[in-house]
Amino acid sequence: MKEEKVDLKESRQENLIAFGVVLLIAVVIGYFVYKGMQPPEQEADQRFDLYVGGSPKLGSDNAPVTVIEFSDFECPHCSIFALEHFPQIKEQFIDTGQVRFSYKNFPLTSIHPKALRASLAALCAHEQDAFWEYHDVLYEHQQALEIGQLQGYAKELGLNMTVFNECFIPEATKELVEQDKQLGGRSGVRGTPTFFFNGRRVTGVLTPEKFAEEVKRELE
Repeated sequence: MKEEKVDLKESRQENLIAFGVVLLIAVVIGYFVYKGMQPPEQEADQRFDLYVGGSPKLGSDNAPVTVIEFSDFECPHCSIFALEHFPQIKEQFIDTGQVRFSYKNFPLTSIHPKALRASLAALCAHEQDAFWEYHDVLYEHQQALEIGQLQGYAKELGLNMTVFNECFIPEATKELVEQDKQLGGRSGVRGTPTFFFNGRRVTGVLTPEKFAEEVKRELE
């Protein structure tokens, strides 16, 4: 009986040790998974190598500050920025020649299943020089992004529907969205909206006041 009790005690100790080892491994794995989900560590003035390319843009190419937004048409925070803050920002900084502003697609498809198709439709509107008008309509109708509705918005804006529909589905258009996502990923974009002021990353919704602070920082 004594030997059995000793064996039982040793067995419990071994189980506790094994459990502790498994728990430690889980904690370590969890830490590295968490770190992998975080944006790369960034110093205060770190700059990322970004380009506007053929993406939708507003403002003068000679503006001293280039702002690139990575956004998602199903993102409620992006909608707040687009509808509530951007009109004033455009009037104050873009129309006055201080800022060149560009939009890049970063659909978070794991939580926003309709964002990719909205991005494709927006790029097809861009092909007909109607991106910004279409951009506003999409953010005004975030809960209505089915294919037929996206086509309906294009028709209401007077777009050539043959050209729009031919652009909407092909892989070439999806590749443009993927290029935006890869560029954002390399630059530490993990959520939307994310902005880059001359390559310096700023996350979250920007009010006109906050936007002004960031522009001033660049001009100084």
